[in-house]
Amino acid sequence: MTQLAEAPDSIAATIAGLAKSLRVGGAGISAPPDFAALDSMKLVELVLKLEDHFNIRLTAEDIDDITSFDALAGIVMRHQTARLPPAPPPPTQLPVSIRLSIARAEMRGAATRLSGAIAGPTGGVAGAAIIGPAGDAILAFTPADFAAGRFDALCDLDLARATLSQCRLSIPRPGLPALEAPLSYAGAIIFPGLADNAPNRLHLSAVLPDDITRPNPRELLQHFESLGDNCEFGVFAAMLGDTSPSLFRAGGTSEWMTVPRPSRLTFAAALADGFDGFAEPADLRLEYIFGEWMVFSNRYDFCFHTGRKTQMVDLPALAARQSQILLAGKQALLQDLRNPQKIFIRKSNGRDTVGDIAALHAAMRRHGTAWLLWLAPATEAEPPGTVTLLPGKLLRVTISKLAPYTRADRVCALSWLTALTAARLALATPSGLSQS
Repeated sequence: MTQLAEAPDSIAATIAGLAKSLRVGGAGISAPPDFAALDSMKLVELVLKLEDHFNIRLTAEDIDDITSFDALAGIVMRHQTARLPPAPPPPTQLPVSIRLSIARAEMRGAATRLSGAIAGPTGGVAGAAIIGPAGDAILAFTPADFAAGRFDALCDLDLARATLSQCRLSIPRPGLPALEAPLSYAGAIIFPGLADNAPNRLHLSAVLPDDITRPNPRELLQHFESLGDNCEFGVFAAMLGDTSPSLFRAGGTSEWMTVPRPSRLTFAAALADGFDGFAEPADLRLEYIFGEWMVFSNRYDFCFHTGRKTQMVDLPALAARQSQILLAGKQALLQDLRNPQKIFIRKSNGRDTVGDIAALHAAMRRHGTAWLLWLAPATEAEPPGTVTLLPGKLLRVTISKLAPYTRADRVCALSWLTALTAARLALATPSGLSQS
């Protein structure tokens, strides 16, 4: 790893050197770098190089504060005191194996009856337990449970106040540290925004169809489509083998990474206008960035992957092909907005405000009655999977982890599956069905 530069002068020199390597300003490699000449993607490329060089990770708020090379140097200095430690190498093998499947969760006052299947243990493990949010064991699995391959018992957990995603599975090992793993169950998701929590009690009694409470991931994806703000949903879908073409699966709205300009429409305004003029040949430009040709909309600042990695290409032919693809994607998106069962996802790493979402929701209503899902980072007050169902086919769901903007490929599939399943569960409750 590159030696960290601690002195401000050294940091500034490093930034200047990396900026020169990007040929900022187009005046030649020996010319002083010009921050004003950084376009959006070159700024992101510079941030990536700095992250790797200094072993730091910049946040979305940091990127907002990058107004000059000096400001960028100050941000790097702040992060040097909180560098991320290197990730530990994954274990080559696990000495035990326990498979736990929760089939039903029923509320019993301040406790919950859990039932399901369990297999194991091996390697001299005495048993296993579910550890609650407070760190205490709320349900222990006995040798009889393992022998029978199933369990049915009350656990000391009120699912009206907590979710199983806040718990973990603990596997004690005699003479060795216990192994622990996160616990996730789609049917144990709270709905604090619904009156009396009645729909929550309904679905926790497992009266909903299995395809909703325990969906097939690829079938689950068929209900959703992306409205930005980057390609993380598309990366997640591709991880599950779904590479269906759609407009914003392979691109983003770019508002998070583009220097603001007075003439740029907000994404909500662009959608309200039906993306007028978007993807016409005169609207598009191609740039070779990060080893791939990217296509940009001059009018809206949207950007999209082309999948073309080779630098030597027939640019007119590639531009014409991208125009066809993006125009088709635009028409498909506008058509989907008329589908009352479609759920459009607007994810953001804490950047969208209530006003932004309200404007986007209003823009969607100019085209149809599809659902809008606002996917927001979880907080202590709103743990992962918390759903707030609002009038007008709008719902907000919290997710435990979103990938950083500069690393959209670092998607957490489990977080996305839990959040999207929570949305489907909410729409299957009486409150959700009443809006369908």
